[in-house]
Amino acid sequence: MSVVDKSQELIKYFNRNMDKLKKMWDEIEMKEDMRLERTTTFYETMKDVIDFMVNEETTNYNEVFEDSRKFWDEVHTTRVALGLEKFDIGCLRPNTIAYCKTLKKEIEHLAEEKEKLIQKQMDTFEEVEALCQRLSLSAPCQEQKGVLLDPKKWMELQEERSRLVELLEKRRTEFLNARADIMKLKGYMKKLCSSRESTMLNVDVDGEDFVYSEDFLDEVKFLLEETQAEYDEWKQQRASAYNDAILQLRSLYDKCSVPELNRLFPDDFIPDFVDDSSMDKIQDEIAEYDSRYQRFKELYDAYYNWSAAWNDHVQVEADLADPNVYKNRAGHIQQVLTRQKDAEKRLKLYIKKLEALNDPSIQIYGMSLYERALQIIDDDKKQKELERQLKLEQKKENLKMEALYGTKSPRSLRKPQRHGTTFARQSLFDDTAISAIIPVKGLGSEVRVFGPKTSSPKHLTGADRTPLRRDPFKTPKRPNTKTPTKTPIKRN
Repeated sequence: MSVVDKSQELIKYFNRNMDKLKKMWDEIEMKEDMRLERTTTFYETMKDVIDFMVNEETTNYNEVFEDSRKFWDEVHTTRVALGLEKFDIGCLRPNTIAYCKTLKKEIEHLAEEKEKLIQKQMDTFEEVEALCQRLSLSAPCQEQKGVLLDPKKWMELQEERSRLVELLEKRRTEFLNARADIMKLKGYMKKLCSSRESTMLNVDVDGEDFVYSEDFLDEVKFLLEETQAEYDEWKQQRASAYNDAILQLRSLYDKCSVPELNRLFPDDFIPDFVDDSSMDKIQDEIAEYDSRYQRFKELYDAYYNWSAAWNDHVQVEADLADPNVYKNRAGHIQQVLTRQKDAEKRLKLYIKKLEALNDPSIQIYGMSLYERALQIIDDDKKQKELERQLKLEQKKENLKMEALYGTKSPRSLRKPQRHGTTFARQSLFDDTAISAIIPVKGLGSEVRVFGPKTSSPKHLTGADRTPLRRDPFKTPKRPNTKTPTKTPIKRN
């Protein structure tokens, strides 16, 4: 049934009853003024009812328009704050009851998520307040606390929280590092903290009431600077005493031919590894090796001098093995030969002293000093023989390849890595020195800067012989006068 049908029914009902009243009033001959008086009250009542209904519906009409706008704004704002897409209202026309009902239903659906977001924002506000308190900073404005923030302000609030967290962690790390450095330096110096320093450093850094203010950190940093300056002065004094002691000990190590593996103390003063007990041990070592050196001074000096002569011998062999030394016209070959003669002379002298003074109780690498020297010489001979055999095998292979293919083997001569023994003396072998076995280039590799150029070859006695076949302890035989030999060049 429609409103029109309902209205028609009401009008018929009204007319039917009015006809009934008119008929009754006619029968009793009621006057017109009396009829008007009775109908006036009825019509006024009907008018009031109609006016009331119209007013109510007008209000409802206006509320639909207002709710339509308000509900849409709330849905849009909430969805934006929650990071959701724009709400799809479908084909519903704005300012209608269906439109409002749909929006109201969406508001109820978003209410739970909205409350969660508001609570999360409130928690963030409270966390920012706590961080500002621990950092001794002013807290941000709290007017919007408890109200859903728009995305921009919510993002700013989260960024502020992250910044404060990083600042707190930075100050906390600075304090912990400074405290650790102060305690470490105090520990090196074996010095206790004062009452003021203890109060400043012995705090509960993780306590909620502890404040990382800038003033507090400045005080801690100033204390660290004071402690560092005090430590630097202390370290300089300790390092000076340590270096003097270690220099004396190193000198005795060298004199007594102590292997590097048995030298337990570092060359430089390192507080982490050197303490008062270390200094006592160094003094004990000095006393022990000084006593040992004084008792066997001649033996130790003989081995030391033999080692130096062996170094010179190895260097000379390296120079003689360099072809450039024979092409150099600056007189370097004569210097090399002179050094060779001097080295061999000293080797023979000190090996005899080692043999005469040999004491089995004085050992390095599990053998006496004399046995050690002989082992070095023997290892050198074995290495030279190994190289000679390798060259012979390579030469045979080259001849074989040339006979088969008319060409030499593409493989080049490769010298094996020498595995001879080395010395433990740091004074004789530093990082730039030569090894006991491997020859290196010497004076022969220098570029000639003066002297005339000649095209005629110059021959020296023994210069065309292979250095690898020489025995450093065998005196070269005089050439047979009956056999024609090349005359060496005399140099002024």
